[in-house]
Amino acid sequence: MLKPKKKRPLGRRELIDLPALALRGVEAKVDTGAYTSAIHCDEVRLAPDPATGQPVLHVRLLDPAHLIAVNGAGVSPRIDLGLHA
Repeated sequence: MLKPKKKRPLGRRELIDLPALALRGVEAKVDTGAYTSAIHCDEVRLAPDPATGQPVLHVRLLDPAHLIAVNGAGVSPRIDLGLHA
């Protein structure tokens, strides 16, 4: 019988890396019961950082009132980042 891996406790917010988007140190909320994850934002754009010239992701976060109903009323774009357990 396999011994279960020791589980790492998760905090309210964690810093995550999204290599498929070339993003590191993104603050994220972890929902251990979710099948997928969501980033609720609008006006997504990459712009160079004035100090380093490196691309920086800029977004306008949406409040929960903008969430789309589970019954499919609306469009919910989805991308696969290859982060499968």
